[in-house]
Amino acid sequence: PAAPTPGSASGLIESIDRSIWQARPDLSYIPDPLRVAAGEIGFVREVVLHPKFGSVPQVTDLLAQIRELYARHNIAGRRVVRELVMGPESPAFSIVFLARNPEDFYADYAKTQSMLGADMRSLVTRVRRLCREVSFDNYLNRSDLGYFPSN
Repeated sequence: PAAPTPGSASGLIESIDRSIWQARPDLSYIPDPLRVAAGEIGFVREVVLHPKFGSVPQVTDLLAQIRELYARHNIAGRRVVRELVMGPESPAFSIVFLARNPEDFYADYAKTQSMLGADMRSLVTRVRRLCREVSFDNYLNRSDLGYFPSN
């Protein structure tokens, strides 16, 4: 256990992850106008894909096809993609969806899946087959615990 008043951060830090994530705007989908403005974001769903050895090019191609499908159907929600280019879990892709709250996310998700239908299900199935692991994390914005200076 850490001392009540540690003399340095080393008493508090268990490990440090040294990773570099690179934005992939070519694989992301950002509609105009945005469905949820930055100040309204209260919920984040992150999907992390860990491609099998040698399958990054195929996963990249499928993510580009998913982006095109979103654009073709003029989907209202953002889909932000980043690629882990250096780190203990590389290669990996992070796909982030932003919403006002969990209810907003799941309602929009159902609407999007309904619009994209079998085409989307087929692409997702193909991506999953190329991955050794797929993880899902949900995050809630806790602005009550943050500090935002007035300047």
